[in-house]
Amino acid sequence: MESLARTREKIYEYFHSSEGCQSYFYAQENEPSFVAYYNSMYLLQDATESLAAHRTRGFAEDARAAYLEFWGVMQAIVIQQDAICELHEVVAGEELNARRSQLKAWLELRDLRNLCAGHPVKKDIPRREPLTRTFMSRSFGNYSAITFEQWRQGEGESHPKVNLAELLDEYEVEANAKLEDVLAAMRRRWSRCRLIRRSSRPAPKAPLAAQSPVPCCSGRPVGLAHTVGSAQTLASGGALVDIRKDSEDAMGSCSESLRDLQTRARHGRHRDG
Repeated sequence: MESLARTREKIYEYFHSSEGCQSYFYAQENEPSFVAYYNSMYLLQDATESLAAHRTRGFAEDARAAYLEFWGVMQAIVIQQDAICELHEVVAGEELNARRSQLKAWLELRDLRNLCAGHPVKKDIPRREPLTRTFMSRSFGNYSAITFEQWRQGEGESHPKVNLAELLDEYEVEANAKLEDVLAAMRRRWSRCRLIRRSSRPAPKAPLAAQSPVPCCSGRPVGLAHTVGSAQTLASGGALVDIRKDSEDAMGSCSESLRDLQTRARHGRHRDG
């Protein structure tokens, strides 16, 4: 999941370095698009980091915990996919159709989730496919080999085996390519803003929309005045200085303004870390 995390970070950095991008999303009439953007960025980060962490650790030895973990992993994949689709639509302006784009591993994982974690008791949609029921034994395996029992009407019982690790690796390549498309669309639509320069004069008051908190890389809402991406570039004595603002410091000063965002973007949510 490292490539997905890196591309997400590039999208985040570009958002905060592009005056045109921010002007578009902060406009009142584009509020639904802004909410779709930052909500998807939050969920993409959460799903990607969680999937990477669990892949490193593996499934629990306790079968009951392993069941919950498997169902959670499969659902996290779908959340990740949905977040990428939303970003693609809101930035590139077109729906991401995995089937038309021939995202083989993407679709296989989604089907596996529907089969074993979404509707294992009774999967009867789409109607053109046989009624299917599945369940997993107490020792269903690990990332290298997941085994489950499947019954399909007219076909009977079988025991499919899936190399989840290999499937996830193939999927990551496909998903990251679509996320790269989002970044490319961002660069085409909006140019980067001018560098913010240090001045002895008081800074002009930012427009109301620009004062609203924006999502930071760590997942905490941070006011635009405190961050432009994770790195804020300033000019001092003709030399460019790259400084990184600690989001924990920024969090304290923008906690009150979070209520403004929640009022303006009614479907937003507060993140504590």
